[in-house]
Amino acid sequence: MENEESWRLEYRIRPYLRHAPEHSLKDRLHDIMMNILYLTAEGKIGVKPPGRTQNPWLQKLIDLEHECHVRGLDIQKLSIEDLPYTKNLEIIKKNFSKLEKFRCRQMFCKYGQKKYMESMIKKGVVRVAPASSFSGDGHNVAQKDQELAITTYIGPYDYDLDMIDPYFRNLRPKRGVWEVNHVKPSDYYLYCVSASLDIRMFFDFNCDSCVVIHDQYEFERRLKKAAASNFKNHVLIFDAAKYVDPYFILQRLPADPIFLYFIKHLRFMYQGEYRLVIVSRDTDEVRMLEPVFLEIGNIEDIASLFILEH
Repeated sequence: MENEESWRLEYRIRPYLRHAPEHSLKDRLHDIMMNILYLTAEGKIGVKPPGRTQNPWLQKLIDLEHECHVRGLDIQKLSIEDLPYTKNLEIIKKNFSKLEKFRCRQMFCKYGQKKYMESMIKKGVVRVAPASSFSGDGHNVAQKDQELAITTYIGPYDYDLDMIDPYFRNLRPKRGVWEVNHVKPSDYYLYCVSASLDIRMFFDFNCDSCVVIHDQYEFERRLKKAAASNFKNHVLIFDAAKYVDPYFILQRLPADPIFLYFIKHLRFMYQGEYRLVIVSRDTDEVRMLEPVFLEIGNIEDIASLFILEH
């Protein structure tokens, strides 16, 4: 209760959602719930207990509820039917304990269809795709994203509290609402894995298999080696995604353009993504990128294949 009262006071001082359209509030509720809900071994849906990593999400939820109350909005709580995994609870109960046996201290997980995951573990075939392709309709909601840009928001209360980066204040000295579009310098190649072994991911990604990589360092080494031999005159960096809240970031993003390639919307935070970013050194070259298949060799010595049993 002490935290909650403090959060409510903070929001009254800086109501950062006050000028967000109603559809954005609904989207935000969905994003929050996707990050704080989890599945139990019994196939039930629970809320992650408060803790160091959960408090920010609970604060965002309370802020959202406060804003809805001020506007007199009756936004329905996210219905469990809206979550992809709630229609498959019997399958979850059947597979939960089996999947847990694959868990280890440090791992990467690659979720996908069985034929592709078998090819990955036996031949080491991985597909790196243009970042621009992730906005296409061929991707599900857990994958679809605008990878080439992210929009953040500055509100009039940020001017009142003098919380605006001097760079932005110089560009827009007048108090008001401002959308800041952070555009990545160029299209680039992208390969993603998750550090989270979670039964719900199969339904979020609409897949039936997962390659569980038990040796993170060795997998990264082999992946970067294969990429380096295929992509000449490119920068290759493997690192964790950096998640940002578009309504809660006021400063300029770091000047290092490489950092921008790791930026993702906070709705995807629960996925714990790590990514290999491949960027051409010739940034002036404008061309259409096509998917590339790399072969890193058999990885059965450092990985296991889990297939969802229906």
